[in-house]
Amino acid sequence: MAAQIQRLAQLCTTLFSNKPGNVITKERLQPLSNALNKIEAKHLDFDQEKIIKREKLLKEKGFQKAPVTYMPLKETDACTMCVFIMKREEGGSLPLHDHPGMHGLLKVISGQRKIRSYTVIDSEP
Repeated sequence: MAAQIQRLAQLCTTLFSNKPGNVITKERLQPLSNALNKIEAKHLDFDQEKIIKREKLLKEKGFQKAPVTYMPLKETDACTMCVFIMKREEGGSLPLHDHPGMHGLLKVISGQRKIRSYTVIDSEP
């Protein structure tokens, strides 16, 4: 794993640890956000051949070619880091979903994506 990704993983683990009194604030997220902004495709050591092999294996098992796949980078009790690979030619998208009690940071490494985000507003006074 590239040094930049290791640094990002360490920041995530520290920031999102379950230590008593660990409150996530915009200020506490800033170093993680800064580190994420510096990540480039070369830091991910992205191997297109692994994706092609995975697609072939899935096809052999009878699965349709997925418009979205992912590469796990790190998973601990404190955080999960992964790369989503969205295929442009197949209209890859993620369905609207929620991660209750979680924080998510997103960075587009290559290409462009339209992002829609919704916040539930409590209708009670």
